[in-house]
Amino acid sequence: MQLKIMPKKKRLSAGRVPLILFLCQMISALDVPLDLVQPPTITQQSPKDYIIDPRENIVIQCEAKGKPPPSFSWTRNGTHFDIDKDPLVTMKAGSGTLVINILSEGKAETYEGVYQCTARNERGAAISNNIVVRPSSKWGLSTHWWIFVKHGSEVRPLLCHPNTIRSR
Repeated sequence: MQLKIMPKKKRLSAGRVPLILFLCQMISALDVPLDLVQPPTITQQSPKDYIIDPRENIVIQCEAKGKPPPSFSWTRNGTHFDIDKDPLVTMKAGSGTLVINILSEGKAETYEGVYQCTARNERGAAISNNIVVRPSSKWGLSTHWWIFVKHGSEVRPLLCHPNTIRSR
């Protein structure tokens, strides 16, 4: 903080000096260096309840900002999820977003669980919400039943049970 000493003739009254000091503090507080390091903050993440379509790859989103840029890690069901050990799992460059390639050979049920992303740099860490990943029950599966009716017999309405998503 910079304090200016005023000549004796122009010295201000005691009631006004704190105001000038306060203003000097405010002005110096606005002078922030551009290379300031900042802890990470999560900017985007997948919904807390993430229902996956087994006909598509799984994309679990986690984006964060910080200075320096954060590194990312994941937990699955409370334990470290090592993406290097699973050839179907990759992390997008410069991001924490996971892409699980279940279309090549995986099954969606294999990746069901509670995921959490951590973004970390030298100033701290930010943790995403728990993201519950689960496949939809009977997604896209339908069974066709043929019903044969004799001409002139009574026609009864058929009960239809569309695919539904049930919450646990």
